[in-house]
Amino acid sequence: MKIRTLQIENFLGVKVFDESPEGDVVVVSGKNGAGKTSVLDSIFVALTGRNPKKPIKDGEDKATIKIGLGEYTVTKTFTKTEDGFNHRLVVESADGATFKSPQKMLDALIGNIAIDPLAFADMRDKEQRDTLLELLGIDLTGLEAEEKTAREERALIGREVKKLEGYLAGMPFDENAPTKEVDVMALVEEKEALMGRIHNARDARYKLEKARMQIVEIEAAHRKAEEELTEAIGETTDPAAFEGWMERETEITTEIGKSAELNLRIQANAARESTKEALSAGKKKYDAFTTEIEEFAQIKTDMFADADLPVPGMSVTEDGVTVDKTPFKQLSAAEQLRASLAMGMAGNPEIKVLRATNGSLVDSDSMKIIEDAVVKNGFQLWLERVDESGKVGIYMEAGEVKKED
Repeated sequence: MKIRTLQIENFLGVKVFDESPEGDVVVVSGKNGAGKTSVLDSIFVALTGRNPKKPIKDGEDKATIKIGLGEYTVTKTFTKTEDGFNHRLVVESADGATFKSPQKMLDALIGNIAIDPLAFADMRDKEQRDTLLELLGIDLTGLEAEEKTAREERALIGREVKKLEGYLAGMPFDENAPTKEVDVMALVEEKEALMGRIHNARDARYKLEKARMQIVEIEAAHRKAEEELTEAIGETTDPAAFEGWMERETEITTEIGKSAELNLRIQANAARESTKEALSAGKKKYDAFTTEIEEFAQIKTDMFADADLPVPGMSVTEDGVTVDKTPFKQLSAAEQLRASLAMGMAGNPEIKVLRATNGSLVDSDSMKIIEDAVVKNGFQLWLERVDESGKVGIYMEAGEVKKED
């Protein structure tokens, strides 16, 4: 179905409009402010039920839009009230029957009249994306919220991984250092105990020598010194044991001196190993989030694979619309126009009507593309164009159609 007749009275900037359009591309022309856009908006408002804030022309109490579709006649009436306006929609079949739920009935017949093919190409990337998703009936809100969280978490981990990689690169590694630190306190304790024994042994030896010199004086003193020596050095009185203690004390002193530097090497190795473990764990987490994000992408791919796409290969990214992975804005002007027209024609609706503003920006090549697509798909396109000659399409002037004299 196409529009066979369109009657408008006191709607927005239109005072009176009563035309039976011819051809597949209906051009509504005139100067700026002549009411061209209001004519195109009247079709949209009558068929979709989306009402403007002030539908009635200033100074009037009532506005009417009547669209003849052949099989049906759609009449939308606005009446001014103290609080704003009331509106009434009537859909009548060719045999005079009316419908109890007229808007529901129209919703089943209309396509994507809300999509202006020319305006779609000029939309911002995000607007194009939202329009395509709405057209396909795909809601990515929950999925993309989860994906955003995963990306944010991965970004945090990625920064930590970079930091750990930097730390690791600057950390020395001593492959000759043992894995366990030297217990300096144990060495100190051993040394102190050994020094105590050495001191006692020296004292006992001194007393023994003194007793030997005085052996002729006091045998008892000699025995006592031997007893003290025995007590000090244990069961043996072997001088070699004492020398062994002295050597061990020297070894411990040397070992303690070296242990500080050795322990620093061991600690550096341990810190490096700990950093490696943290880096490995961080990379695993990063990879896990990458896998999750890839799964989200696959879910989107599957959703679009199952969708009835207006253009083969069309999809969305976080930022906008793509066609065969090429951003929409990077397509040629002709490709953008064809894709935009396909968007408006998607769904093969019963009422095959499109509207397009900014027709003045369409050159002859683009107009040929538009006409070919409209004719091929059996659509009717209402196109607005700024023109002052009065010789292009339906010419509007001050809210009315001006006929040639």
